[in-house]
Amino acid sequence: MSAQTLIYALFCRARVLLLCGPNTMKRKDLPGTAFKERILLAAWVISFLLISGLHLRATPIRVTVRAKGLTTVDVTFGPILTNMQYGVLVRTNSPEGHWQLLDTFQNETNKTASITCDTSRIPGLNARSLTNWSFAAGRWDDPFGDELPTLYKELALRSDPSAPGEPYGNPAGDGWNNLEKLRNGWNPLAAYPPPNPHFEAKYYVGATNSRFGKAVLKWDVGAGPLPDYFVIERATRNPRPMTNRPPFSRPGFPRTGPTPVPMPNTNFAPQSTTNRPTVPLPARGAPPSRQREDPFIIGTFAEIAQVQSQALMKSYEYVDTNVDTLFQPQYRLIPHNTPPLRAYLNKLDSEHIRETLITARATPTTNGYTVTIPHPIPSARYLLLVRDKSDPQWRASGYFESDTNRSAVTLHVNRKGMMGEGQKPASLPEMRFTPDVVQPEFAAGWGEDTDGDGLPDIYEVLVTHTDPEKADTGNTGVLDGFKEPMNDGLSNLEKFRKRINPQVPAKPPAPVELKQPTRLQVMQALAVKSDVACVLTIGVKTNGSKAYQPIEKAPSLLSRILNTRGSTNRLNLDVWVSWRFATAVPVVEPFQWSPDGTQEYRAFAQLITRVNSAIVEAFAANLSTNPPVPWSEAKKIEAEIIESERAGDMDRIVAMSEFGLLRENIAQQYFGRVIDQAGSPVKGAVVKVSALREKSPGAAVEVKTDSQGNFEVGGLRGRGLTLSLAKPEYQYNGAGEGLKNVNGPETSQTNRATFVIWKLKGPEPMTYYHERFVLNADNRILTVDLLTRKQVEGTNTSGDLRFQFSSPTQTAKAAKYDWSLTLTGMGGGFIKATNTQYLNLAPKDGYEPGYSIKMTASDPAWRTSGEETLYLKSRDGEAYGSLHLRIFTNPHGEANMDVDAYVNPTSSRVLEFDPAKVIQSVPPPAKK
Repeated sequence: MSAQTLIYALFCRARVLLLCGPNTMKRKDLPGTAFKERILLAAWVISFLLISGLHLRATPIRVTVRAKGLTTVDVTFGPILTNMQYGVLVRTNSPEGHWQLLDTFQNETNKTASITCDTSRIPGLNARSLTNWSFAAGRWDDPFGDELPTLYKELALRSDPSAPGEPYGNPAGDGWNNLEKLRNGWNPLAAYPPPNPHFEAKYYVGATNSRFGKAVLKWDVGAGPLPDYFVIERATRNPRPMTNRPPFSRPGFPRTGPTPVPMPNTNFAPQSTTNRPTVPLPARGAPPSRQREDPFIIGTFAEIAQVQSQALMKSYEYVDTNVDTLFQPQYRLIPHNTPPLRAYLNKLDSEHIRETLITARATPTTNGYTVTIPHPIPSARYLLLVRDKSDPQWRASGYFESDTNRSAVTLHVNRKGMMGEGQKPASLPEMRFTPDVVQPEFAAGWGEDTDGDGLPDIYEVLVTHTDPEKADTGNTGVLDGFKEPMNDGLSNLEKFRKRINPQVPAKPPAPVELKQPTRLQVMQALAVKSDVACVLTIGVKTNGSKAYQPIEKAPSLLSRILNTRGSTNRLNLDVWVSWRFATAVPVVEPFQWSPDGTQEYRAFAQLITRVNSAIVEAFAANLSTNPPVPWSEAKKIEAEIIESERAGDMDRIVAMSEFGLLRENIAQQYFGRVIDQAGSPVKGAVVKVSALREKSPGAAVEVKTDSQGNFEVGGLRGRGLTLSLAKPEYQYNGAGEGLKNVNGPETSQTNRATFVIWKLKGPEPMTYYHERFVLNADNRILTVDLLTRKQVEGTNTSGDLRFQFSSPTQTAKAAKYDWSLTLTGMGGGFIKATNTQYLNLAPKDGYEPGYSIKMTASDPAWRTSGEETLYLKSRDGEAYGSLHLRIFTNPHGEANMDVDAYVNPTSSRVLEFDPAKVIQSVPPPAKK
């Protein structure tokens, strides 16, 4: 798909969303906030297709480090953006140094950050060695969701921070991916010993000897280089001798002392074990003295075999014979890896780096050039450079590594002189708008980044003329890669990646002036031809105007540009299109991504964001001066929104957004009444009401009920209300009689919401009983005493109630089954609670001697569980309480039942509960 086609598709998508400018609005009564939401969501919808915005490039971040203590430093850096995550990296100034994360910082408002960092986590870094370290600060956000922070990609991975990274990439080929190395603080471009293979040992007893047999060792080789061979080591495992004679134990009592050694498995089945002994950790909070001593002594590991690795073979096996399977020995596997060769320079000054430059031979091909580098340094990292007749300055083409010998390296480059895939270990991005090379000249030089400033050594020597041994040439507080010597908004690193001459000021694409253009001409002008991220500006001049006016100040004119009928019809206005450089790293919000990352999408998205922001700011100011929308008027506006959406004049997502924001600004007025459990009005109850809003909900309004228990609040703005009630000696649990939704328009002076609060009499001492039972469907009866917390199987005992679970035998394939739980009262019965909010007073009469929860397979509402809240009367009225049951069944005739019971054992029906007055255990009351 061409860039013009993409822009046209974007215009068609944006047309409906952006035509709702102030000059096209027909709903005069629509508050500014609704239009604000429409514009915000228009940008959000467009951002499904493209990146939402680009921050303008600011002054390079300057870092200053001062010792504060032996293991702490103060790091000051700025200028920085607000509401952005930043990271501080540190690197030793040695050729083998690599960037490690020192600390992170979330900037809220300041333009300069000053944080204190603990240096003890970085080996060798302290106040006395600061001069041997380099520091860098930059964005530590994750705009592309690849879990690779921006600064880490730019300096550690030496990749393009304006493009998605490869979190599971393995540039060093050692089996450790980029994410793992980031978490471990390792150099992602250096090779480390690969991860140990997955290893396990299984023991088999012999056919004729029940103690001695064999051990079968198996392991798999994962990612990374194949080891040269594997070393297998074995250690004997013997019981620890007892130091004290165990005390005498009577028959039937457990012995004390070491754990007995388990007998061997004699059925010739494998006994799985891990390759290393493990000692169980103590339970959380348990003292160290409770850790059980390992009953075995592990001997010294000694090599017993070497297993040679084989190409393309991933799974290995070794059998150790004549193994004591009773006291199973321990094994460990040690892969032997030869570190990959890597060349280093004896001296790292500019002269010796320049001597690594090798003139390459280039042969034209159909779609580029074949480049041959003769006699490179073995196992060295090189940067391929190119220059041509039209631009004599060296530019980067790509990275490569030489072989272990001095054989020639053959590469392929495109017509622009750029390497594509196969770059190693780092890679440079592909260029779209760099012109083809003319009579090119190629050379290869030292591609290491000795000082860690992001610029390869040969590039610093030949192009930027900075010190390849010093990250900050001139001690300016800015890394050489982040410096902007030409003050054109582009750093040395950005120019290196985008193949721009850092010794010449860079210029964005030239502006374009269009006199009464067609829509096609406007689209063509918007297709920026630059590999550097740019910010788009459109100026418009109507008939009679003397100067171009930015589209942000005349947002309604954008709809005139987009709404032109036909691509060849001319506009009755002039258009000025210009560009300026922006940072290479976009700010990507959730769900925002570009189909192909083209600059056309990015730049136009940024323009839409700016236009929308200007409209939002104007209507936000209008909203702040307007009163909230009355409910009756809001209903009319909602109807207009629905009509516009159905007619195709408004995007559905925009309509949904208008609904949401309109409801955020509805005038809320609420009428209510508070009564007690007897229906009497409650005077002086404190009612707190606040508006429900996504942002700026405002302070709660507090009123008190009058002598009739009535209250009302008004003047609030939001989509709804939150309400709370409180009064001393009363309890409120959210219960109400005919309670209206907490939404102002649903109440009035004649239609009040009624709230019921409970007038307390005062808590009395009560017992609390909680137990979980496992029940079998065999009709056995369980008698429970809630006062003494005892449960006995059968009916020949006293208590408060009995449980009986029943379920007929089911087949394993039965999807539904019959089951029932029957409760029987003892000296009383049960009443189902209809209001579970307040269980403060047990009823006086109406108790039934039994209660059942039944489910039949034919019931449409069948379920595997049941839950009930009941009032309880027992012991002929000597005890009253509340009972909460939860039962969970399965088709195998089993059930789990949870019981919670609050019981007053003093013949009182008051069930107001206070944890401070819980009776731990009481004897059953004596019968009168």
